[in-house]
Amino acid sequence: MKSPHLFGLILLIFIACSNNEEEIGTNEPIVGTWQLYQIKKDGITIEEQCMRENNFIANEDGSIIIETYRATNPNSNCILVINTATWKASQNNNYEISFDNSDESATLHENTFTIRSLSTETTREGKTNTIVTETVYLKKHRQIKILAT
Repeated sequence: MKSPHLFGLILLIFIACSNNEEEIGTNEPIVGTWQLYQIKKDGITIEEQCMRENNFIANEDGSIIIETYRATNPNSNCILVINTATWKASQNNNYEISFDNSDESATLHENTFTIRSLSTETTREGKTNTIVTETVYLKKHRQIKILAT
């Protein structure tokens, strides 16, 4: 009497495992969660109150979810702002990241992902300067908890 139930349970587990294997669709190293490590503007490191909480999640479908934490003033708590972007692979671990109105280049080297962007800034004197911003992320690794028996 227990055999049909046991057989059904084993069959269900086999089907579930088979479906999980089919869902793994990419070997792109960009896929995963990345924690902000450093921001440099024209070679100067920028330190902001909440920036260590920032990360992005690159999904297999080419979408990116960007979680940015900002403080409204120096004594306030960090507030989460979520933005989206898309990615596509080019060559040699280089990627193109597209935000709403800009395209940026990005390079992946082992577990370090660097996004390089250019912007312009006009001074009070009317002079236009080009600003180079490099944003560096480190890949987060899954933590496996081992429970004592």
